[in-house]
Amino acid sequence: MVRARSRRGRLIFTEARLNGQRVVIVVDTGSQVTIGNLALQRKLRRKKLPTSSQPVTLHSVTGETIIADIAIVDDLDVGGFHLKDLQVAFADAYIFKQLDLVHKPTLLLGMNALRAFDRVSIDFAARKVRFVLPGTSSNETEAKTRLAAR
Repeated sequence: MVRARSRRGRLIFTEARLNGQRVVIVVDTGSQVTIGNLALQRKLRRKKLPTSSQPVTLHSVTGETIIADIAIVDDLDVGGFHLKDLQVAFADAYIFKQLDLVHKPTLLLGMNALRAFDRVSIDFAARKVRFVLPGTSSNETEAKTRLAAR
């Protein structure tokens, strides 16, 4: 379980690291891909951390198109869980301006990252997100059953 802040209806984590660099994480279940802002891309490039990137065009549900650079980042650490080899599109998306996060290294955690978990439950009122890792469960009996079935 990871605690978050709420800003303009979005849940935001501040205790996260991407390739060892501090990063703000915004949960974005409406995005198919994880998007990093240009401040994060610049910070990672200065540290020579991301792998090579390639340009791609992203299409939003509102019909906007954004040119982004896709790269694979080695490690995302949020609240003690790690995602390895995460595909991130770096772009100047409007949401970063809307949340006043243009100048802070920020990542919109999209569905490509959220699919790595067996379950994700979001409690906006309590500002909590629960990530159930593969092979674990909130129900101890179910976890034992899964373990025994292996």
